[in-house]
Amino acid sequence: MTAPRILVVDDVPSVCHGLRTILRGTGQVFIASPSFEGSEVARAAIRIIRVHPPDIVVLDGLDGHAGEVVAACREARVPVVLFTAEIARYRRLGVPAVEKPEVLDLIQALRTALGGADV
Repeated sequence: MTAPRILVVDDVPSVCHGLRTILRGTGQVFIASPSFEGSEVARAAIRIIRVHPPDIVVLDGLDGHAGEVVAACREARVPVVLFTAEIARYRRLGVPAVEKPEVLDLIQALRTALGGADV
């Protein structure tokens, strides 16, 4: 099996780069946008999901714009795992969620969302 293509969608560049480093050995990691603006990052992620769907998306809350990205993921049938410090705020989205900074839990959630594939 080929390594999964993981799209990291977060509005904090240091988090994006940290996740890229941590997940690099588990798959091909792409960053949606190096912006600090949640709405801009959401728009970039949606374009990527629609044009070049990844195998899975790791998504931050994006200051309230996460729902737009989740909708695009559902439309493209791309699994998504929410990775945020504000889990309670985003539970309504109905996607698996891991609280930052629990990276090991994130890796397990990615495995589960990919049907047990090595991540």
